[in-house]
Amino acid sequence: MTTHSLKKRFIYKLLGNFAALILGVVALAVVPRSLGPADFGRFEFLTANFNLVLNTLTLQLPAAYFNWISRKGHKENTDYASGVVFYQSILVIIGFAIFIAVAVLLGINDWIWPDIQPIYLWFALAFSSVTFLYQLCTYLADGRALTVGFEKARLFQNILKTVGILTLFIWGMLTLKYYFIVQASAILVTVLISMVWLAFRGAYSNRILYPWTFEKLARDEFHSFAIQYARPLMVTMLVGF
Repeated sequence: MTTHSLKKRFIYKLLGNFAALILGVVALAVVPRSLGPADFGRFEFLTANFNLVLNTLTLQLPAAYFNWISRKGHKENTDYASGVVFYQSILVIIGFAIFIAVAVLLGINDWIWPDIQPIYLWFALAFSSVTFLYQLCTYLADGRALTVGFEKARLFQNILKTVGILTLFIWGMLTLKYYFIVQASAILVTVLISMVWLAFRGAYSNRILYPWTFEKLARDEFHSFAIQYARPLMVTMLVGF
């Protein structure tokens, strides 16, 4: 990778972060006041908690693998890895959804998530799920040296969220329910657009839906990395618990 390319990626990352900061400040100027401290606290608590759960259960393997690919110069075919982490993520999300459903049915949800109505647990799961899928797109874009173009999608997402929040605020409809909906919807739209764009740029193919059809070499390479990466984390988690 050339120095010019690295500088360009850094500049776009920096501009994207700066734009996100400005748009975030604009949104936060109205959100806490409209939601009130209790509902705003519930949103922050739930999203932080659910994001932590999803990242922990996946061991952040997607981030680690695509970062490793990026350091190697983006020469790897990542379709097998993309397929595996996609199905892994879907299984984790489904598993967590089952856990929430069981907690609600047994009536222990208020013990796990105090003062949170069950409906907001599902809103939070939807929000965290689309956020996690967006992160997967980000990792793939970085791993395939497509950071520059992908930052435009990130900027679009932040603008979309800010416009949605300000519109709800002006109409007097900015409640916790609609705050979840507008955020999750903006991220979902970005995910769909990003998936189309990444496919168009050759970052992945339809083969990611059939990871079991890949050659043994591709499977072994990813599995070897995953085992080496996950083993110390699993030991740490077991010792910690």
